[in-house]
Amino acid sequence: LLPRPLLQAITSADPVVLLIDESDRADVEFEAFLLEVLSDFQVSIPELGTIVARQQPMVFLTSNNTRELSEALKRRWLNLFIDYPSIEQELAVVRLKVPELAPKLARQAVELVHRLRSMDLRQSPSISEVSCCRGGGMCRVQRSAAAVAGGFSASPCGVSSSTSRVGS
Repeated sequence: LLPRPLLQAITSADPVVLLIDESDRADVEFEAFLLEVLSDFQVSIPELGTIVARQQPMVFLTSNNTRELSEALKRRWLNLFIDYPSIEQELAVVRLKVPELAPKLARQAVELVHRLRSMDLRQSPSISEVSCCRGGGMCRVQRSAAAVAGGFSASPCGVSSSTSRVGS
């Protein structure tokens, strides 16, 4: 048995912070497993028995609301909804991440993303998708918007991010 982040957090002798990113993308089985961790701070493993937390970790869950989580799981945390930033706040993020981007183009991109977010889309553009551009390339949101509008095409910006997910 390889100790994954969740088991490491439970068995740590030191206080730890456990981030479970995009918990709504986990399968139902993992959600049930997580329910045990959040309610009893223990993990039951058939081959090993029950492992009780040495220290209760501080647990942060993130969700993009791609699916509804169970009521039992939602009762075990304090839910804080963080909305998208204002145009000015997001423009500051873009300027920080892509200082070489022309100010007018940066504003147009941010305003376009805000308009896209007001539409009934399957998934709204995230902040990271707006500020991923490097070296004059276009981010995914800008390429998608240009394609929808029948505009020009551009090569991918080549910037990627990785997120460690518990249970993956």
